[in-house]
Amino acid sequence: MRRLCLLGLGAFLVPLCLPGPGLGAEAAAGMAPQLDLTYAIYAAGLHTADLTARLTLAPDQYRVRMHFATTGLYAIFAGGHTDTEVEGRFAKGQVQPLRFESVGHWSSMLRETVLDYTEGAAHLHPHVRVLAPPETDLRLPVPESLRVDRVDSVSAILLLLHRVNEGEGCAGDIGTFDGHISAVISARDAGKDVVPVSGRSPYAGTAQRCDFEGHAVGGFLRADDAEEANRHRHGTAWLAVPFPGAPILPIRLSFETAWIGSASMYLTTVTPLGADRPPPADEATREARALSGGEARAPTPPPVSARLPVAR
Repeated sequence: MRRLCLLGLGAFLVPLCLPGPGLGAEAAAGMAPQLDLTYAIYAAGLHTADLTARLTLAPDQYRVRMHFATTGLYAIFAGGHTDTEVEGRFAKGQVQPLRFESVGHWSSMLRETVLDYTEGAAHLHPHVRVLAPPETDLRLPVPESLRVDRVDSVSAILLLLHRVNEGEGCAGDIGTFDGHISAVISARDAGKDVVPVSGRSPYAGTAQRCDFEGHAVGGFLRADDAEEANRHRHGTAWLAVPFPGAPILPIRLSFETAWIGSASMYLTTVTPLGADRPPPADEATREARALSGGEARAPTPPPVSARLPVAR
């Protein structure tokens, strides 16, 4: 069975916390405040998965730890989970990933990827350190030309988010390589939009809309026909400041997946590290709630230790 593909939020979904080269604890301590985020994912009206993330997003560097797992009835019939840690730097409007680690179990099969990158070279070269399952005859090999100057999908999404927070908008094309597949993510600014009030999320109101699409360019399954192999999958992200002082974040997303059709992703909590509960929602959310007759109150999240994987 194919894993959920969020066009790089395939993304955002993502072993976790193995200290490696790059940002150490001292560097991380000097970065921007850390935020704990939770998202709920729905498909066909059902709550199918949850994503928790600990995000540090500074003007010049980033680090994110994520845990993605199916839930409810879907977990019974197609259960799986993935833990991911990614870190890197921003420089001259581009992203320089340092390390990408992802491990999980899907359909009782271990899936693990560890990538690191050559720094200071004329081109960015990803190096596959761990890949399970290994490349097999099931997929066409990804040529070197479709690996060089390509980043992991999480770093690609964080670059788009970085550009938005720097006032540059989300538009751009980014090539990705995750160990098995090479792809291209294209995004464009779609102006301001109103995110409607929903019982699935406390965040609503005016947001910046970013439309995106992704398609594979290498690493195709040999069994796929040409139409499936070249299919472009589309999505939309609505970005806003969830509370005063926070960075601009995705508060809602809709996207196509390879195995459950269309899905939606809702931000449910944003909590600064060490806080007991999320800060109040921003003014746009409060106004949207007031207009709809609802109340802008975020649910109290479970303890951080219950939502984030333990560092190894």
